[in-house]
Amino acid sequence: LRIPADVSVVAFDDSVMADWLQPGLSSVALPHHEMGRLATDLLLKEDRHRAVHLVAMLLRQRASIGPPP
Repeated sequence: LRIPADVSVVAFDDSVMADWLQPGLSSVALPHHEMGRLATDLLLKEDRHRAVHLVAMLLRQRASIGPPP
């Protein structure tokens, strides 16, 4: 299969290598600083209850995503 002509490829964590690959690998960028800040805030809260916490993640679109067939 050819990327992106036949199939699109997306990775997770947007490593430095993603931009070096040919074609450039599209990737979801994890906001490590924001996730760490949120985790620290939650640990320091007195009221600890189970909940889902969403953090926005950017898609770094590079050449590994093609148009739908």
